[in-house]
Amino acid sequence: MFTTALVRSAEGVYGLEGKRAYSIFTTGSSEDYIRTSRQKDLLYAANDNLFGFAKFADAELKLLYSVPRVTPEERQAMLLEVNQFVDRIFDLKPGEGGSTKDSLSHLALLEDLAKH
Repeated sequence: MFTTALVRSAEGVYGLEGKRAYSIFTTGSSEDYIRTSRQKDLLYAANDNLFGFAKFADAELKLLYSVPRVTPEERQAMLLEVNQFVDRIFDLKPGEGGSTKDSLSHLALLEDLAKH
């Protein structure tokens, strides 16, 4: 997804700093299963830290559960949720969405860079 020089050049320039990432994930499992198995936590942490490492301003994701098992009406509701998720993106300024400023990787970068 990223090349090393694009994430951080030898001069310390972050080529993706301030960019925004919005992801849509679908699962075949129920929300309860994803939550209790901690997969939901893992997805959020991976999303925040992947994009936080590259100094994205925002990284937000939308999870849709049990997609293969829902009725046509439920699927229609999911599509409306996705439309609202996407429409909302364009109403936000960088840093107002799912911010990565508190991601562990971003904080580690700040700590590491402060020492150099």
